[in-house]
Parts: sequence; structure tokens; C-alpha cells
Amino acid sequence: MISNMPIMLTRYTAGVNPSTTQSLVSQGFADGTTQAAGGALGGVGSNNYSIDGATNNGTGRRIAASPNADMIEEMRVESSNFDASIGHGLGLQISMMTRAGANQYHRAVNYQYWTNRFNALNPSQRLTFTAKSKELYDAGRSHNAAFTLGGPLTLPFGKRGNQDPHKLFFFANYSYVNDFIPGKNQISSTVPASAAELDGDFSDLLKLPNPAQYQIYDPLTVRPDPANPNRFIRTPFLNNVIPAERIVNPLFKLYKQMLPKPNQNLLENGVTPTGNYYRGGEPDKPASSLFAGRVDCNISDSNRLLIRGSGNTFLEGVNDWTYEVPEFAGLHSLDRTRYNWGFVGNWTHTTGATVIDTQVATNRFFQDDLFKRLHEYKQTDMGLSGYHD
Repeated sequence: MISNMPIMLTRYTAGVNPSTTQSLVSQGFADGTTQAAGGALGGVGSNNYSIDGATNNGTGRRIAASPNADMIEEMRVESSNFDASIGHGLGLQISMMTRAGANQYHRAVNYQYWTNRFNALNPSQRLTFTAKSKELYDAGRSHNAAFTLGGPLTLPFGKRGNQDPHKLFFFANYSYVNDFIPGKNQISSTVPASAAELDGDFSDLLKLPNPAQYQIYDPLTVRPDPANPNRFIRTPFLNNVIPAERIVNPLFKLYKQMLPKPNQNLLENGVTPTGNYYRGGEPDKPASSLFAGRVDCNISDSNRLLIRGSGNTFLEGVNDWTYEVPEFAGLHSLDRTRYNWGFVGNWTHTTGATVIDTQVATNRFFQDDLFKRLHEYKQTDMGLSGYHD
């Protein structure tokens, strides 16, 4: 299973419409995992997720926690004919049941690994990659490990006569994923097309077809048009060059240092330099831990109790468009953090032909962007006065 997650088996279920391309997923990828698993045929509604009968939804109908394979006993995907208990979701109903301890101790360890060294570059990457980008891409890899342990818990007062002493069972799970995925998000940005433009000289834009659209006007020369008092006119900068004394924003000096160089749609080729920086090796660095514990108690032949707690943490460095400039690598990373925890208690009681199933559960999902490296800077680093600090 991709990234050791049973949720990805949803793609192969009847009545499910998966995405046409298989996107990379990782434990804790609430967005990517949810999208890659697929939706109801026809795109009706959004999916609904549950574990042991309790909700496993994050915000925006995303999955809150994606357990690893060794934690899950059963998984069911329903695409139609929902009953009233899950009628609030119109997409797929994806239900999981966690594994319980048994009369004997069982343990499992598994590990998955992949590396980018065996993966080919796409055509755009081959054309635009610098040596730094290629080195970064080749360093792409994944470490994915999971550990489980389950069995009986024997209490001193558990054995009475010839009765089975095992009435209490436990199952524990921990999984850790540390991925480095350069090139997962491949988009283009527009950066200044030349070193001259960084100094205010935009004369090169006047050599493009239809140069009038690139003419820069002096904002300090706005005045009424003598020929039409209802209009205003401005004077263009001579040769499209902004005088150095007019570039007064102190932050611009720092900004100039962090900009990568254009690698496509090059101005010298007579091309409009829109989207001239292809971020083909931009890193994506998710790290996630998932932990869960379950206790089952067979109180009597007619009473059973289940208590489970689980949680996961997730931190992803993504959208760092300054990744090729060493001293600023990570500066613009979102550092997306998520956490989720959930608890469920289930009591099942039988009396004659009647079964009473009672459950209390709670689930919390949280997401925020931290921008960690921004906190390394003070206002004076941007050229502002000391009192701003």
C-alpha cells in the first residue's frame, strides 16, 4: 500500500472515481491523501470517514488521521445506500475498525523506503534544473516505519475456577514517517528577468513585441491632461529606467539577495518573461508521528467494553520558493503543522435477543502555518529603524 495506508485501497473499490494521476501521499497529508483516495462516482458530495464508529473527519471533509495497515483490522467503503446514521455525508462512507489484542502476544514491525535516485526527471525539469536542483532532487527519499504490539492483560483477580483468565486485552501502535519530496509541487513564478531589472533598468522590456504595454511611468508626474480635463497623464521614465535614488524601500535590498535566477521564458529569446522561474525541485518535507492504544474488556458474557485513544502530529515544510539560494532556504516555507487526537468508549450489552450498543467519542483536528524561519529576522534586518524591534 502507498505509504502503508489502507485508505489508498479506496481507489480500487467499485463506485469510486480516483484521480487520473497518482499523487504522492504521506502519513499526515490530509489534503493529498484525501484527494488521492478518490471520491464518489460522478463527484457527488464529499467523503465521510470513521474509525471504530467514531468520526475521523478533519476540516473541509478531509481525513483527520490515516492509520497504517497494521493498526487496521477491517475497512469498508460504501458508495451508495447509506443508512440514517451516516446520512450527513453524500460522498463515500469510509469506515475502519482498529485491531484488538488477542489471547497471545503478537507484534509487528514494518519499514518502507523509496529514493528519487531511480526516478527520471520530467521534460521541464531536464531543461531548467541547475546542479543544485538536481542534487536536491536526487536526495529525495522516504522513511516509513510502523510498530505494533498486542496481547492479553492478566489481572491478579482475573482467574476464577476454570474460567479463562484473559478478560482484558490491549493493542498499541506507533508509526513514524519522515519524507523529503523535492519536485512534488511544480509551479512557476515570475521573477525579475535580468540583473539590470533588479537595479531599476527595464529597458530590455521595450525590445519585446508591443513594447508600450511595458512602459513604466513616473507616478510623481501625474497631472491633468490639457487636451481633456477629465483625464490625467504621466511622464514615462526615460528609457524605462527607474533612477536609483527613487528605489527607497529598505526591504528591497534583502529581497534582491533571495531571488532565484530565471530558468525559462527567457527575455533574451524574445519571450514575455511571465512564469519565468519553474520551481521543479521545490522541496516538500513532511514528518509525522501516529500513535494509538486500545483496551478491550470482556466484563461478562453479556457486557463488553472498548476504550481507544489515538493522536497524530504532522509538520510539513512546503512552498519554499527560495530553496535554491542557500542562505534563504526555508525562509518562505509554510511549515504547515497539524495535529489530531481522538478518544472513543464503546459499551456493548446483550440481554436476550436485544443488543444495546452505546458509544461516546470525541475528535479534534487542528491546522496552522508557522513560517518558522521568519522569526529569525527583526525589523532592523529589513532596513527599518531600531525602535521598530
